Amino acid sequence: QQNKLNAVQDTVKTEMQSWSDIVKKNCDTAPSVKIVKKAIKSVVDESDRNRSFIMYGVKDSENDYPSDKASELFQALDEEEGHQVLSTTRLGAFKMDTCRPIKVSFASADSVKQILSKAKLLKTVGDDLKEWRNVYLAPDRNREERLKHKQLVTDMKQLIISEPSKHHFIRGGAIISVKRN
Repeated sequence: QQNKLNAVQDTVKTEMQSWSDIVKKNCDTAPSVKIVKKAIKSVVDESDRNRSFIMYGVKDSENDYPSDKASELFQALDEEEGHQVLSTTRLGAFKMDTCRPIKVSFASADSVKQILSKAKLLKTVGDDLKEWRNVYLAPDRNREERLKHKQLVTDMKQLIISEPSKHHFIRGGAIISVKRN
């Protein structure tokens, strides 16, 4: 146990030292504590977002549990139980007959990537799971990313109207248009 503690301490000292060297090379004056805290918070938030996704379009009721909905989603995607779900939370206040988003957080970012890669399968589930056809899965985005994606969707909708002969989709932060078969 002591060896592990020493190894962690050495790593922290080394990383802090290299960070300090980078700051010295790139900054004339030392950053304030406030700036350092903001940078660390930003990195931690991004790490948390990489391990989460949002489910849109899942009907809400007073007596349902988000964890049950996440389990049903995994079944609809034929996903094995190997994912370690840390938390499932409904976002926003409850209102009757609405679809509040559900945030699902995992222990690893790989689980999120695997599930998001299968999201398109929800459109083709059988009749016994048809309530999942209107569910949309999205990565957990920060405010700036949400605004950028919203603008991309708006632009894509205009393209769909102006160029109906093409198939339009968003990939890698850009709108892609291809000729329909």
